[in-house]
Amino acid sequence: MKMVRKTLIPAAVGLLVSPALMAADIDGPSASRAYSQELLNTADATDTIAGDALGVALGAEYAVDDVITLSFSGDALDDSTLPNSITVAAVGTANEKGITLGLLSSSSGEAVYRVTALDGPASDTTVGVTIPVAIADVLDFNAQAVQAAGGVTVSFAAETNAGLPLDTGGGALRSIDYLTVDDQFSVTITDLDGVIDVETGREAFVGGTTDVLTVAITDGGSGFNGAATLVDVDWEVEGDFSWIFDTDAVTAGVQPATGVLAVSTGCTVDSVASDTVSGTCTTGAGSNTLTVDVGPNVGPMGEAAVLAPTSFTATVTVNYSSTLGASPGSTVLAAGESAGSWTLNGAQVLVPYMPYGPSISQIMYLANRGTQTGDVTVDVIDQFGATTSLGVVASIGPGTTLSIAPLVRAALPQSLRSNGRLALTVTVNLPADDMQLYTAYNVNGSDRGFVQSEDVRFRNLLIPSP
Repeated sequence: MKMVRKTLIPAAVGLLVSPALMAADIDGPSASRAYSQELLNTADATDTIAGDALGVALGAEYAVDDVITLSFSGDALDDSTLPNSITVAAVGTANEKGITLGLLSSSSGEAVYRVTALDGPASDTTVGVTIPVAIADVLDFNAQAVQAAGGVTVSFAAETNAGLPLDTGGGALRSIDYLTVDDQFSVTITDLDGVIDVETGREAFVGGTTDVLTVAITDGGSGFNGAATLVDVDWEVEGDFSWIFDTDAVTAGVQPATGVLAVSTGCTVDSVASDTVSGTCTTGAGSNTLTVDVGPNVGPMGEAAVLAPTSFTATVTVNYSSTLGASPGSTVLAAGESAGSWTLNGAQVLVPYMPYGPSISQIMYLANRGTQTGDVTVDVIDQFGATTSLGVVASIGPGTTLSIAPLVRAALPQSLRSNGRLALTVTVNLPADDMQLYTAYNVNGSDRGFVQSEDVRFRNLLIPSP
């Protein structure tokens, strides 16, 4: 059985109240003894942790056979560590009687002591006498039970030998938080916040090619009497990483070009997929960074990837060991927590469905309510999931409405033009609030089907123009 202990405190329990207060108090440390939640996570069923000093400052006159009861919440106490007998010598100069108590009964949640003897003249008193139940590190508590209860509170009560309530004047500390449990580790995530630049064809961000995610781990272990030891940190970022070109078609997963995904010292990128990047950091507490650089990301024909607006989430897990238990532990600090997004410095609208064929015509009117001129680019996804970029199909001036349907149709490959069921993303290098898109289609020249477009930034439905 393993125990977590601090160095024994040789001094007896100190008083927190004056005898003149005439009120009973339980007397412990100046602050509750704190244990790390993560330390207790690793505990086996028989592991124990130690309590701090504990005593009782009497506030009434006690007689032989009177009873003092200490209640311990959580049923975590190892009652075999309670003292069977406690003796306090008389202090004649303070007119304090000597008192001896014997353990009457005990359990995992209670200790009952009986006054077995008093020493000193009748004119002396037990008021203000402190009963040192235990010095630091004597009392043991089951670690798993303490964790389940969230800590241990100790409360005081007393009765006369006739069974009547005793010492009920009520001090400030008739109940104390004796053991507390709190989280040792925490995480702060500084978001990805790149703004995709439509001026570069969405191949870079405004102001450069990089964006940085920071995962900062805080280890508060020094503030606990018992704490876990951080081993490493696992992290995973979810979002759209389909723009990353794979440099090795043989190896499983995506193998980015050097520099596309860079991490701080002590960290590694373990796996990359179209929607996930994950890794490990062994640096312990502190800031760990993932730098995304779209600059080195070049395709097999030397082409750059087209970036898409996306939201990111992060999952961060700390792994640790401790002096308790035979196995290490782990705690998820962030589970799918927001890790920022990539936005677009322009308007981008998704047309979720647009059919093409010999008897089908398309209607797409783009309105510019602003004062600037901007290029219009279109990407399409066919019914089989293949993406085709049509590039710049038009330029729209201020205060105009432009029919882009024939321009999009002319830019489509013949196979999609003659028989395609497409989704289109229309991007305009203009402020999003200035743009509005109306979309519909005709079948056989008479059956019109309206298509509701969506603002890609917020997925808010746009109000169609007539």
